[in-house]
Amino acid sequence: MIVEKAEDIFEQISKDDFAKLVKVAQKYEDVPAELMLYQYETGNEVLRKLQEIWVASLETSLPDYGVYSHPAYVNESFVCWKQYARRYIKLLAKYITRSDSVIHEEDIHDILDLGCGCAYSTVGLKAVFPNAVVTGTNLAGTLQFSIDKDVTENIGDCDVVDESLTTKLPNVDMVFASEFFEHLTDPIDLLKALIDTYEPKYFVFANTFTKMSIGHFTSYSYDGALYTGAEMSRLFGTYLRKHGYSRVQTGFYNGRPQIYVRRPPKFRLRPLFEG
Repeated sequence: MIVEKAEDIFEQISKDDFAKLVKVAQKYEDVPAELMLYQYETGNEVLRKLQEIWVASLETSLPDYGVYSHPAYVNESFVCWKQYARRYIKLLAKYITRSDSVIHEEDIHDILDLGCGCAYSTVGLKAVFPNAVVTGTNLAGTLQFSIDKDVTENIGDCDVVDESLTTKLPNVDMVFASEFFEHLTDPIDLLKALIDTYEPKYFVFANTFTKMSIGHFTSYSYDGALYTGAEMSRLFGTYLRKHGYSRVQTGFYNGRPQIYVRRPPKFRLRPLFEG
């Protein structure tokens, strides 16, 4: 889906769209096209093997982050856009036009798209919020990062930066994260840093702590303790509520994506966690 205008990013997706993305990838890395075959309906054998490598590495307590650099992971990013992030952003676009919306477009000047995959989500957010500065994040030095730079510079009028710069931007009004926080062993540490640094007005996210996939963990840490995926999912929401945010009742199917809005100071609750 290499399009000319950001607004076209939400059009019907076909296998030809993935073929276009493969051509962009091959501008930056000489890899066989068959390693990145788009086989969403039937599954991708290479991706299954990558997941096996990842899961086996967790058993040794030495996560193999090399899976993110494998060219076939571009396939995973495309599927995440097609199946998840694209739908979430379309729902967000409809939500902000509702009479009961708590999100006011004029209040959003800077958006942070965490773990932006193939950067289509970054471009999509720019299409929905054309007056905002939209910045995606990904792992610098990877094929994905090169693709992201190409996509954002050529069709999105937005940017992508290394994930290490997440808390070094001038300002963030909205944080968007589709299937991102479960890729961190300590997701609340980053959540805390984002709140402490920016106090974003809005968080829009969809976490999947309870499902195993490439890059997901079997347990998560916070404040010296380990938690299961289900426990971390609950703790994540609790942390937001205890640090000044309220979950918005949107009526979205399955509650995804979740939207949290920052409460006025006089309605803040005492933090559950100190420090």
